[in-house]
Amino acid sequence: MRIRTLLVPACLAGAALLALSAGGCSPFALYYAPRMARAQGRTYLTVQSMHLGDEEDRFLVLTSVAPHTGQWTSPVELRGRVAGLAPAGRGVEVVFGNGAVFAFRYAEGRLQRERVLAAGPELLVAARVGADLLAVEAEGRELRLHRLERGAEADEPSWHEHGPVLHAPGGAEAAALTHLHGRPVVIWQPAGAGRDAALAPDAPGLRAALLGPDGWQTLPAPPAAMQAGAFAATAGEGAFTLVGLARAQGVWSQADRAIVLRYTDEAWTRAHTPDLRAWAPGPLGPGLAAIRDEAGLLVALSGAQGVRLLAPGDGAGLALTDPVPGLEVTQRPDAALLLWVIAVGLAVLAVAHAFRRRWRVGRALPGARGMPPRVGRRAVAPAAGGVASPVERVTAFALDTVLLLPLVLGYLYARHRSLEAVFASPRGLEELLVAGYLYPLAFILYATLGEALHGQTVGKYALGIAVRAVEGGRPGYMRVLLRNLLRTVDQLFMPVGGGVVLPFFPAIVSMLFSRVNQRVGDRVGGTLVVRRVPVGWRRLVLASASPRRRELLRGMGLSFVAVAPEVDERPPSKARPDEAALALARRKLETVGGRLSGQEVVLAADTLVALEDEILGKPQDREAARDMLRRLSGTRHRVVTAVAVWDRATDRRLAVVDAAVVQMRAMSEAEIDAYVDSGEAEGKAGSYAIQETGDRFARVVRGDLSTVIGLPLAPVRALLDELEW
Repeated sequence: MRIRTLLVPACLAGAALLALSAGGCSPFALYYAPRMARAQGRTYLTVQSMHLGDEEDRFLVLTSVAPHTGQWTSPVELRGRVAGLAPAGRGVEVVFGNGAVFAFRYAEGRLQRERVLAAGPELLVAARVGADLLAVEAEGRELRLHRLERGAEADEPSWHEHGPVLHAPGGAEAAALTHLHGRPVVIWQPAGAGRDAALAPDAPGLRAALLGPDGWQTLPAPPAAMQAGAFAATAGEGAFTLVGLARAQGVWSQADRAIVLRYTDEAWTRAHTPDLRAWAPGPLGPGLAAIRDEAGLLVALSGAQGVRLLAPGDGAGLALTDPVPGLEVTQRPDAALLLWVIAVGLAVLAVAHAFRRRWRVGRALPGARGMPPRVGRRAVAPAAGGVASPVERVTAFALDTVLLLPLVLGYLYARHRSLEAVFASPRGLEELLVAGYLYPLAFILYATLGEALHGQTVGKYALGIAVRAVEGGRPGYMRVLLRNLLRTVDQLFMPVGGGVVLPFFPAIVSMLFSRVNQRVGDRVGGTLVVRRVPVGWRRLVLASASPRRRELLRGMGLSFVAVAPEVDERPPSKARPDEAALALARRKLETVGGRLSGQEVVLAADTLVALEDEILGKPQDREAARDMLRRLSGTRHRVVTAVAVWDRATDRRLAVVDAAVVQMRAMSEAEIDAYVDSGEAEGKAGSYAIQETGDRFARVVRGDLSTVIGLPLAPVRALLDELEW
């Protein structure tokens, strides 16, 4: 194995390891959707943690006595999607998206948990309003408010609808639940006002409604500046506070302000506008949670640096604190930049290297003679038509990618009913990242199956290229599996920073660097990707003088040259019929093929009739023909035809034996004499030709007629296809 072939992947792998170790640029360390509650002098904080591939979301629970000073407990990892936290007794109650409720409290130095409710409706958000635990369920364009009813001591609590249905035109992508003067208030974000609201000036803003004695009462809409897709609400005395991000003229990373609004007396007033220029939202967008404690308003923000707090500072307003201990997401753009520089540098060198050498190597024309062209030290047979160029291989990869990509998009669409919803929710983006990581595995499986069975994927077939073993022919299953497993070396994920990863395929670079256009998997597995030249485009030689075989081969649409083999056609002694037919076919193949000097494909066949285990070959004279017909009369016997091919371009020899069963009716002496006198029995195995007048007394009861005639069509086509990979 040449060092040059491994140079590019090794450098990229080393750079990726450097970036990962220096910056921890792993998407598994992302946190989003924080929730907070205050109970018994402690602040409880939950945050979703991205663990790709899990069937359930994971979340972390922390508690703090003095969150403003950074005194937090170590995070405890649990499972589920949290819809809200609510103070309850000595701790908090966590409401999950599936309606389950658990009570948490910090006692005896650890976090204790107790189940309250196993499951319920699919909930969007939950909060406590007075003594009631309320939650919001979104069903299309309707929002339903549910209340947790405790019931009798022996009964498990359950959710029940509370108040009338709240109609939300366009549906609700996100919601917050708080209260005003003890009455529930729902604030929701209509469809179309999500992650891309900053780019859509006409996107609908937030909406709010209060549940009064006469039903839902629409509240004045919050100012249009708060349209960045993340918001949280918390109640105060005679008012409630809404916290969100300021509208930015760009994507998330350009939103550098938060807006704190206070609603009272049917009017919104701006309380604070904290500076967020030191905070980056991250790939899943921002997440907000808000509560009030003894020090005032406390806001949790999830982003690229982990989870940070907006807390009352030394002066007026809110100030950004350090990341919550245990929830940091350390990103080092400098490490990712280093990786990019190395990758781009290697790509530039690869392109320069490719321009110095030929992009296309050793193309052989159909019917070419002489020595095969050479690429480096490795000969490429004209049967392969030369090594496929990098452009051909990349194009084939792109075609296969286009073929498989709709499967991924279809899965995401089935889960979310629209591709816009995939990008508008953290769960959708998480599944998108899961698909991005699992896609190479699916591609490897697809490529392994296709190349092991046919030597080609759909993309390779469209471009007329195929995978072949270095020594010729289609590679075995283990070689193909090894080749495709090593694609993981060629398909690295490049961290960009902020938790974002981009797929980068240095396979292109390694192909450009290799003089024989081999990737790491190709070199280790001993394979090449070559252009296919169909057997029909090359010179085909039939090693037979049989007019029946010529007719059958011509009927397959193949042009050929027939050469009569000068061999002894007596079957080997003590050989079984199958073995004898195969030995005679190979004898003809070697005799004719040995006299050729080009890159032809040679095909030879031999047919024998077997009565039980006795071989009946061609009759020596008329009396021998009569004797064979007498023995076959009224019997059921086998006709065995062996076919052998020799691809002189790759020196591959393949063979197959096919058999058919023939039933012959009883023949009178007069019929036998008349048939022998007609001359049809001469030179025929078994002294009859079923394709001529012999079909009057013989018929095929099992197998194919072409096998009895002397050239089984299906096995011949399979052998020629095998030579083409």
